[in-house]
Amino acid sequence: MNGSNRRSSGSSLLVCSFFGMLGLLAGASGCGTGNSNLPTITAVNGKVLLSSGKPIPGGKLVLCPAAELQPGGRRLSADLDKDGSFSIEGGEETTIVAGKYKVFVVVTGNPKLRSLRKRIPEKYQSISDDESDLFVELADGGEELVVKLAKS
Repeated sequence: MNGSNRRSSGSSLLVCSFFGMLGLLAGASGCGTGNSNLPTITAVNGKVLLSSGKPIPGGKLVLCPAAELQPGGRRLSADLDKDGSFSIEGGEETTIVAGKYKVFVVVTGNPKLRSLRKRIPEKYQSISDDESDLFVELADGGEELVVKLAKS
């Protein structure tokens, strides 16, 4: 019986070692629900401008985290005011992770904004196509973020 217990203990040790290594590998490869090592930001404020420098008077700003923020980062969005300004507050529901984000401006079916849709290049309007080449860097510093779209 003693020999049987040794084999059982050896098998248990082997299984525990296997799962322990598996956990270490998963952590090293970035698997998980979030990266608590990334710094967070309390708020992001700013303005979104057309290539002409005029503010975008409506729609929604969407910031999609760059690959290095995944899975810790999540998509952020804010409505644009008439003067192109926006504000995103961090908190319990919305965690703002510092880092690089891809910029999109979504102009909904609002008839008042129909002419605006024509002035915003398509690459910034379609999040699903992921064609935007405009990035912003979010950092905690209290500075107002100014996002200026390119012509096309």
